[in-house]
Amino acid sequence: MNQMSSKELSIGKRLYLAHADSLSVFYKNNLNDQYNEHLRTIVNTLLKTESAGGIKGTIYFISCGKTLTVCNKISAMLNSLDISSRSLNANECLHGDIGTINVNRYEDIVFGVSISGNTREVINCLNLLMGKINMSKNLMSKITIAMITGTRECEMNQLVNNWNFSNTLQIVLDYSDIIKDSELYKGIKAPTLSLQLLYLYMDCLFLDVVDEISNDGDMGDKFLMNHPSGGLGKR
Repeated sequence: MNQMSSKELSIGKRLYLAHADSLSVFYKNNLNDQYNEHLRTIVNTLLKTESAGGIKGTIYFISCGKTLTVCNKISAMLNSLDISSRSLNANECLHGDIGTINVNRYEDIVFGVSISGNTREVINCLNLLMGKINMSKNLMSKITIAMITGTRECEMNQLVNNWNFSNTLQIVLDYSDIIKDSELYKGIKAPTLSLQLLYLYMDCLFLDVVDEISNDGDMGDKFLMNHPSGGLGKR
C-alpha cells in the first residue's frame, strides 16, 4: 500500500477541522427560540386528531439529490419510532407519486427540503400540492406545507407570499460564518458541510418531535420493538 502524501493528508485534516468548527457555529446559529417554535408547530400539527381518538399525523419529505439521502434516513428513523413517515423523490412525485399525499388530512405535514431553496423539482411539487389544496373551499382543514432551506432569499420561501394559505411553516437554517463547501477543496461545490449540518439539524429536530408526542416508555424500547433484526436488534 502506498503511503498517503502529506498533501492528501492536509486536505483530509482541513475537512475534518472544518466539520468540527462548523458544528459549534451552527449550534449557536440555529438551536434557539426559533427552533423551539418550529418544534411546537410540528408537534401540534401531528396531534390535531389524537384528542378525538384519531391517529397521529404523517410526516412527508420531498427532496432530491444528496438531500434525499438525508430525508430517507430521517424518515426511516421516524418509522422505527412509531411515527408514520415517507420520504419522496421530487422527480418521482412529478410522475405520479405526489398522489401519495392526501392534502385533506390536516394532521399531516409535508416538508419540501432544499439547502439552496431553489431546487426546481421541489418547487414544482410544492406548487402542485398548493394547486390541489386550492381545489377545495375549506383551506383551513388541509395539510401543512413546510419548507427547510439554507437561505431566506430563495424561491421556495417566496412561494408563501404567492399563496393565500396559512398552514405553512418556514425553517431557514443559518449557515452564516460557516466555510462554504466550494472553499474546502479546489472549488468543488459538492454538498459537504452544508449537507452534514442539514442532517444534524433534522436529526435533532425530529428526535425532539418523537420525544414530545411519545406517551409511553423509553424510545429505545420502542425502536427495538420495530427493529428486531440486524446488529441493532441484538443489543
